[in-house]
Amino acid sequence: VRDALWAEDKTRSRNWTLNANLAILRASLISLRSRHAASHPWPHIFEYCAHRPGIARALLDGKPFK
Repeated sequence: VRDALWAEDKTRSRNWTLNANLAILRASLISLRSRHAASHPWPHIFEYCAHRPGIARALLDGKPFK
């Protein structure tokens, strides 16, 4: 999922710490989606959060995705 959505294998950075932190962030986002927005497709979540940044914050706070 991480590679399909965020093209993780195509990263050009050679900074191991940066790549590890981004991998952790991506895994955390996948976990949040599975708990709070499993019925919504990723493109829908990306678009909705881009237009309403407060929704992304609500997901981090554990509130369900509407």
